[in-house]
Amino acid sequence: MNRHTVQTILATVAILAFSTAWGQSKGKKSEWQDEFALSSCNLATTGSNPYFVLEPGFQLVLEGGDTKLQITVLSQTKTIDGVNTRVVEEKEWKDGKLYEIARNYFAICPQTKDVFYFGEDVEFY
Repeated sequence: MNRHTVQTILATVAILAFSTAWGQSKGKKSEWQDEFALSSCNLATTGSNPYFVLEPGFQLVLEGGDTKLQITVLSQTKTIDGVNTRVVEEKEWKDGKLYEIARNYFAICPQTKDVFYFGEDVEFY
């Protein structure tokens, strides 16, 4: 994934996070999380929080300029370092041509709704 795509995703997440936090707090400052209670987590391959959906079949398409990014939560899972993770596929097109396919690996803590990233495999075209 190139730097522009990462910036687009981060900007989208930031906007969603701000909008959700603003709506939930009705203008009050939201709390920042400094610690993650991993010892109380039973990491799962499905779930969601206000900022992230990890449910098979969920899809998000972002487009801007000559770039299109399609993010799809697949039904596939992959065990990484002993943790069962959900595969999230990102397909990126530039100028209408397939540029990259990335398979990202995530798990979510149902108890806290925190999402954990376990890396990716990338193919460029």
